[in-house]
Amino acid sequence: MAIKFVLIALMLSSLNSFAQITLKQHHFFAVGDSITEYYNRLPKTTIDIGESGANKIWDFSNLDTIAVAKQTLKFLAPKDTPFFTDYPNANIALYANDIYESWSFMEISKKKVTPLGHGLFINNEKRTGNYGGSVMKFPLKYLDKSSNETVKETVLEKDENGQDLIKVKTVLNYTYVIDAWGDVILPKGTFLSLRIKYTLNTTNYIYQKQEDAWVLLRQPETNSTRSYKWWTNDRNAKYPVVQIVMDEANEKPIVVQYLEAIPFTKIINETQEETLKVYPNPAKEHLFIQIPKAEETYTSIYSIQGKMVLNLKTNTSQLKVDVSRFPSETYLIVSRNKAGVIIGKSKFIKI
Repeated sequence: MAIKFVLIALMLSSLNSFAQITLKQHHFFAVGDSITEYYNRLPKTTIDIGESGANKIWDFSNLDTIAVAKQTLKFLAPKDTPFFTDYPNANIALYANDIYESWSFMEISKKKVTPLGHGLFINNEKRTGNYGGSVMKFPLKYLDKSSNETVKETVLEKDENGQDLIKVKTVLNYTYVIDAWGDVILPKGTFLSLRIKYTLNTTNYIYQKQEDAWVLLRQPETNSTRSYKWWTNDRNAKYPVVQIVMDEANEKPIVVQYLEAIPFTKIINETQEETLKVYPNPAKEHLFIQIPKAEETYTSIYSIQGKMVLNLKTNTSQLKVDVSRFPSETYLIVSRNKAGVIIGKSKFIKI
């Protein structure tokens, strides 16, 4: 708790204000891109998605401890897939090989991304589906919102003459709002991002044919699901840096996906040891950190076990950090530029 108060004080005293970002079509995936991401279903680690608003900080630096699997996603030309003729309007397809090989088809332009449907093979049987989805319109900026609706009808039962007897009409209402922006702290780096909150309301109406009219059998039920995606304009991302799907009560994450992380051991060995100047070392009350360049920089302090204890965003060449409340041990300091590339590193001892 004390370290959090130190972080707030430092942010108020030494950090500059940075503007939110606007996402355009070229910030998103394109044919030929390949993305590696980790994912976890039903994570046991506590994950705080935070509140909506401007200039937020989401600390997901512990995500590397919950990953159970990873997958490589590939963006292909639809003509290079087995489902090209099923989606003639698609100009890009997302290929994934998780439980099944699957392809998601989209139409992307300078103005929007429209989901068209999916294709997969189950027991060598070809299956397709037009599941609808949120149409994202460009450019994307804070507080933008959009909604669209898809209606499907499915026959559940026929009478003895083969006529439709019972059917269900499913109304899928998709909405999204860019409800927050700020910094996402990941094991791979820190990314200025927009957070998009997606809501899917599904309502099922069950009808029975009685004489010449369809009669509603019971009051419809609506189920709601919610998910969040953090998008950045980092040229190396082109895909959500974090995706979280919530449970039915919208209280607990049930699926977490994030871009491939840099393990802490790699951070330690990635650059030469003394590329940041720090003094005094050992430190008791305050520590001064000299940054190689006066540019937008993210400087993180880790315990020797790899836990991030402080993250600072500045554009100055020198930082003054209050370490008086830090436990006595050895700490690692890592500075990254806006793209998440390590530009300096050092260690210090807290006495």
